[in-house]
Formats: sequence, structure tokens, C-alpha cells
Amino acid sequence: MISPDPRPSPGLARWAESYEAKCERR
Repeated sequence: MISPDPRPSPGLARWAESYEAKCERR
């Protein structure tokens, strides 16, 4: 990840979901 935050922001969660979907779709 970019920065180890103690609280996962809603934006980061959405970014992670999009990133995973893109990786899986490739």
C-alpha cells in the first residue's frame, strides 16, 4: 500500500477494490 494508516479510509477501500478488479480483469 502507499501508507500504513491505522484507519482504512473509504477512498482507499474503493481504490483497493478498483485495483483488484482491474488486476483480475487485466
